[in-house]
Amino acid sequence: MDTPTHARQLLNDTIIFQESLIDQARALSKFKDIVAFLVDCIAFAEKYLPPDLVREWSLSNQTIPLLVERTKPLFDHHTSDPKGLIFAVSSTASTASSDAFSFITGSHNYLEGKEERDEFSGLAMTYRNLVTGDEERDHVISFLKPINPTAASKYEDASHQFRLLPNGEDPQEPLMGLRSALDLTLRSLLEMAGLSRKDRSELKKASWLPTIAEHLSKDEASKIDLILANSQFQDLWEKLSAAKNTKLPVQVANALALQASSILNLISRTVSIAPNDE
Repeated sequence: MDTPTHARQLLNDTIIFQESLIDQARALSKFKDIVAFLVDCIAFAEKYLPPDLVREWSLSNQTIPLLVERTKPLFDHHTSDPKGLIFAVSSTASTASSDAFSFITGSHNYLEGKEERDEFSGLAMTYRNLVTGDEERDHVISFLKPINPTAASKYEDASHQFRLLPNGEDPQEPLMGLRSALDLTLRSLLEMAGLSRKDRSELKKASWLPTIAEHLSKDEASKIDLILANSQFQDLWEKLSAAKNTKLPVQVANALALQASSILNLISRTVSIAPNDE
């Protein structure tokens, strides 16, 4: 290779490396936003919820310690693929932040004053921007289309409608659309996991996510993220089922729509359409 060719190759390698660093910085910025929201949720809980309740949640929480442990190789520079690791820990961070937000939502009866309700509305708006942004919506839609086009269509319509709702307006219609999209998605994934019609009909909701995790997760870390999200899913599904026949307070309905969107985001990031070989 002659000198001019060496120089051109050096420029090409530099451009590729620069683009890789830019992509890595973007991924890290998004990860930072998710962790910042998690910290905001913890601060809100410590400020407005009973200390004993917060302590109990903190002691039983599994996702935050896991998140801290998984990020160590990134900050210690012990990884050959920092961008890939950032994407992986972002899924764990999303599970942790969803868990914290669900904890606050489940304790909404303690939020009686105007100050805490206004602050909760701001927290919910931040979460809406995180889980229903263009990048997240596009990723979920592209993931769902080959799995269940109806689920993709319902999610696309409901999430778009939800994003356009003015603050304080009842989200009942998009909430039910998100519920339907989530239900169709999970049923289709169970079928793709190889379960017969009979097995699927007999499988309890509590086993849906763990079964999908066992058969369709991208890797071991993704499997754990899905399993850890199962308790959130069960709690969410119980509330979504009740919401079909009961008008919920606007703040609660908004929170449920955000949680449904978050679980669909998580599934789209951690599930592989082709079953794993394990």
